[in-house]
Amino acid sequence: MSKRVARALRNVAMAVGIFAASTANAVFITDFGVDTETRHYAIGSGSTVSYTPGFFGGTPGTYAVSGKFDAELSHYWWKYFQDGDPTGSLGTFVSESKWLRFIKPVVVVSSTPIPPPDFEFPTYSVEVIGDALRGDNHPCTNPFPPDTFCSGSVLSLASLTGRISLGDIAVSGFQPTGFLGFEGFSYNINAAVVPSAVPLPTTTSLLMLGVGLLGWSVRRRKAL
Repeated sequence: MSKRVARALRNVAMAVGIFAASTANAVFITDFGVDTETRHYAIGSGSTVSYTPGFFGGTPGTYAVSGKFDAELSHYWWKYFQDGDPTGSLGTFVSESKWLRFIKPVVVVSSTPIPPPDFEFPTYSVEVIGDALRGDNHPCTNPFPPDTFCSGSVLSLASLTGRISLGDIAVSGFQPTGFLGFEGFSYNINAAVVPSAVPLPTTTSLLMLGVGLLGWSVRRRKAL
């Protein structure tokens, strides 16, 4: 199945699968926010993608993967009063969760033995629980305010699990390319954090620094 057709079918399946997303109980939210951090990763050796074809043809195979991507880690939090307590006499409660989303992927899949169909890096929300990762493209796998109810369905679910630390990340998952659930990509990817480069001072900054040091030297000489 072509990449364009598969993506269109998955989008339709997800859209019609969202039955409801409404507040189950009327808690009183008093404050909320999202704290975000972005990490840069380089995909390590030993990372692979395996392709299982469906009824529309294709060649099975396992391929080496290289490249890079960013991970956007978000901490969602809500402060609220309980249902029936609009003044907060029972205290303020906090609901929070941590999520990850892969962004800006640049992934290269080897052409040995035979070039596979296009592999798409996962872009859905992934929940972070301690150092564990779990996520899928179900419409309800997303951060929601407290006491919010969501139900839905996806005909062919993409999912992953993994772990994350300060220095690296590892994920394993399956990305279907059709409705039947067996056609698609399974992958095992490990990556290490790439430290952000410290920006070098511009020519103007160096010039101003030199002038400042020169002025300080002249003033100090006069003082002597």
